Amino acid sequence: MSDAKEHKCTDVFLRECVEFDAAHFLGAPFPVTLNGGVQEKVCMKCGGKLGYVFKKPRELAGMVAVIRACYPLKLDGAEIKFLRKCLGLRAKELARQIECDPAVLSRFENDKQAITDRFEKLLRAGVLLRFSREAYVLGVDQYSIMNMSIPAAAAAPRSYCVTMSLKDDAGEIGLVGSRTLRTVGKIEWSDSCEELQAM
Repeated sequence: MSDAKEHKCTDVFLRECVEFDAAHFLGAPFPVTLNGGVQEKVCMKCGGKLGYVFKKPRELAGMVAVIRACYPLKLDGAEIKFLRKCLGLRAKELARQIECDPAVLSRFENDKQAITDRFEKLLRAGVLLRFSREAYVLGVDQYSIMNMSIPAAAAAPRSYCVTMSLKDDAGEIGLVGSRTLRTVGKIEWSDSCEELQAM
C-alpha cells in the first residue's frame, strides 16, 4: 500500500500513437486526426498515461490553419476565432488588419452574423501570408484565395475534418482530403520534441 501512495512516475517510455485526435490540443473546432508523429508518454511501472510528445506543435497548428483557409467552405464563428488565434492576434488587432469594425468581427466570431466574403477572403489570405512556408508546401497562394468561390453556409454541408499522416523518417506530411490521400510536401521536423500542450 505504501508503495502505491509514494509511487511517482519517473520511468517513462514513449509509445507511438496510431491515430491521435489533436483538435483539443490545437484549439480546432473541427476534428483533426493525426496518423503517426505523436508519441504517448507512459509510466513503465504503473502503465499510467502522462501526456504526449509531438514535434513542432506550433507548425502543425499553422498547417491545419492553412488547410482550413484553403478549403472553400464558409467559415463559422468558431473557425474564425481558431484562425485568429493561430495568427496570434487579439480580436481588435485582426479587425484592424482586415479593416473591419471590432464589433462586427465579434458578431462574426459569435455566429450572430455571417462573415462577408470580403472579410473572409482577407482573413484567409492573412493566414496564408503568416504561414507562407506551410502554404508553399501545400502549393497555394493568396491569389487562389482571393479568387476562391465560397458557397453560402446554407448551401454547403457543415461537416469538416482534417486527417494528416505524419511520417518522421521521411519528414513527409500526407494530407487526407475529402476523397484521396496524397503527399503534399516535405517538412523538415527537428529531432527535438516538444510537449504537446493545449493552445
